[in-house]
Parts: sequence; C-alpha cells; structure tokens
Amino acid sequence: MLNKILLPFSLVSNLATLLGLWIAYASAPASIQEKVGRLLIGCGAIASIVVYVTFAVFLMKPRIDAQGKPSEAAPKPEPTEPPEKTWGEIMAEEDAKNIQERVREIIQRKEFHYDPASDPYIDIITELCNASVFDLVSFGEISGHGTYAGSQLAADPRVLASVEPVMVRIKHGDKATLTVRQFLSSGVADTMVANLNRGVSLSFEGVSVSFKMRSPTGPSQTYRWWGPRFTIEEATRV
Repeated sequence: MLNKILLPFSLVSNLATLLGLWIAYASAPASIQEKVGRLLIGCGAIASIVVYVTFAVFLMKPRIDAQGKPSEAAPKPEPTEPPEKTWGEIMAEEDAKNIQERVREIIQRKEFHYDPASDPYIDIITELCNASVFDLVSFGEISGHGTYAGSQLAADPRVLASVEPVMVRIKHGDKATLTVRQFLSSGVADTMVANLNRGVSLSFEGVSVSFKMRSPTGPSQTYRWWGPRFTIEEATRV
C-alpha cells in the first residue's frame, strides 16, 4: 500500500524538478520565471529527499508481530534428552532381548504311542514357566518338520490344546503345558520299534511354536519354542 502511494508522489516530485530546471535555464532573462524555477527546483529536491528518507525508514523498520512487538527469528529449540524410562519399560526391554532365557522349560517328556489298532504318534509334552513381564499366547502356529534317522517325517507336527481353536496361554509368572504331536506312518513306527536300543535319533530341532508376547509398553513381539532331539529309547512307550 505504501509503495502505491509513494510511487506517484516520487514521479510528481521528479517532474517538478525537471520542470523547474527547464524554466530556470530556458527563461533566464525573466526574473520572475527564474524565481519560480528556483522555487520548483527546491520543492522537487525537498520532495525527493522526503521520498528517499521514507523508503529508507520503511525498509529498515523492524517488522511488528501480532502483539505489536518486534518479531525476531524463532529461537531454535534446545535439544532435549529423551524422557527417563520407567522401571517397567526397562524390564520389558530386557525381557524382550532375553526372552529365550525368561521362558524356561521345567519338565519335558516324550511319549511313543504305538498300538497296531490305531495310528502311531509321538507326543512331546513340555511344561513352560513364563518368568518375563509379558503374557504369552500361541494359537497353534507351528513350523518345521521332524526327522528320524536323518529322513523327514511325512506328517506335519501339530499343537494340541483342550480348546478349539487352539490356544495356549502362559500368563506372566505362570506355567502352562505345551503338547506337540507328531503322527507316524505304520512303517516308520515299526522301524522305530525294530531299532530300539540302537540310538537312532529323532530330531525336532527345526520345529518351532510361535508365541505372541503381549506387552503394555510396546507392540507385540514373538517368542519361539524349539523342539528337542532325542532317541526313541528316551520316550515312554504308551
């Protein structure tokens, strides 16, 4: 807005100055014209000075903020330290890093169910104690295959539970039983019986059951139970 007002005024003052110069020099013999010319020159010079001073003041004047105070560059925020972690958050982080140590196998037994009148299978029954701050829940997610004498067993292992759909829950500070069942073909079961006391190994080290670690201080993570390696002699014949 100020530029729109000052620009015409500047043009007028410059024209007046030029007109005065022209009259002064073109009408030198006439004293009155000379005085008028000198007067116009003075007015033009004064107007020019006013315009230039106004421009200078406007450009150098500090800007005023909404409260009427000179605005300054916003100060850079000081780097702040992250808030101190609570005891519970520290415990949760430590348990998450060392969850394989926090969940302990108390008792584990193997049962070899061999009956010519029914399908043979092996149960791996593990009692787990959850010493972490998390609640652990599995919905039967199991991966991997068992092997006998280095050969992969045909059937997939599965998680058993007393409820359907399958759910195994181990609360913080509590215990629960995990049962993994491996069905066997009649031929493999017969071979196991024939190879008793020969130390042929059954390996479930590549079999894992996934548990979700439900934490109030962060997103869910995963704990995995891994199967054992044993011989059929170590299993109880049922």
